[in-house]
Amino acid sequence: MTIKTVETENQGLKRAFMLTIPAADIEARVNEEVKRLAPQVRMPGFRPGKVPPNLIKKMHGDAIQRDALQASVQEGVQQLLEDNKVRPALQPEVVLDDKYEPGKDAEVRVSLEALPDIPAPKIDKLALERLTQTANNLTQASERMDRFTQKSEKQLGNFSEQGLFELERLGRETRSAAREFRDLSRSLRENPSQILYEPPASGVEIPP
Repeated sequence: MTIKTVETENQGLKRAFMLTIPAADIEARVNEEVKRLAPQVRMPGFRPGKVPPNLIKKMHGDAIQRDALQASVQEGVQQLLEDNKVRPALQPEVVLDDKYEPGKDAEVRVSLEALPDIPAPKIDKLALERLTQTANNLTQASERMDRFTQKSEKQLGNFSEQGLFELERLGRETRSAAREFRDLSRSLRENPSQILYEPPASGVEIPP
């Protein structure tokens, strides 16, 4: 598809463009639709699938023309956004020139408010900080376990209820820190960026 694009506004987040869709592109879509419909059209005096294209256009021309125009505008707007690397915050406003007539080029004004460019966060640094904190938690839990074990070795003969409680608590902390490290590692493998953006779906509806 060949379209002409002219940017008419670029102020802050506001952007506006004028699209010119060649009549030949629209007519090509009309002919494709006529060809697709031909096997389904029935008309007295003609065998099934043998109705001439000009008669099909006469019977269904308005609907086919409207659908072809809408599809051309939708594709043009999508191409515009991709070529200019624009991410609309909301549905773009699309206005067809009121002087448009079938057989002529279609001029379409597209107005929108773009999403601002936000620098990507430094995921590597963030992940390193989380991994470091988790590793510190494991180290601290391990050191506390070692100190408690060394202290308790001299008292194993009469190990107290309080000591058993402390050992269980330290065990829970160690298991919790290990789970945290495991979950973080799996999360980073599955989604290194952890920040995704999906632009809103764009579409255009041309009123009948």
